[in-house]
Amino acid sequence: MATQFNWTCPHCGKPQIVTDANFHKFGSYLDLTELNIGDVGVSAWGIACLSSECKKLTLNAVLRKWLRRDEQSFNHRFGDVIQEWRLIPESTALPQPDFIPAPLREDYYEACRIRDLRA
Repeated sequence: MATQFNWTCPHCGKPQIVTDANFHKFGSYLDLTELNIGDVGVSAWGIACLSSECKKLTLNAVLRKWLRRDEQSFNHRFGDVIQEWRLIPESTALPQPDFIPAPLREDYYEACRIRDLRA
């Protein structure tokens, strides 16, 4: 099934249509000894901005429960989300125009990073 969805780049704010050419998603089971949270897997996805002025990467990762479909099978699938991380960009800050003084832009970006932190 081909990937196609609307998306706005968090770096430059330009709306675009994401396709297989600029989107990649993958996931894997973490084959570890018994954890206090049970079996887990990690998935991540990246999108490359199509704007010729931007071309920046957006990257997120997710830690999820890893479920066995049935006790007779070794097939697995992802379950509930345990924790998510916004890796690039590191917050939901919107791009700010250059006419706003640099110290104000930096304070805004820092405030957004703090707000987006998860315990």
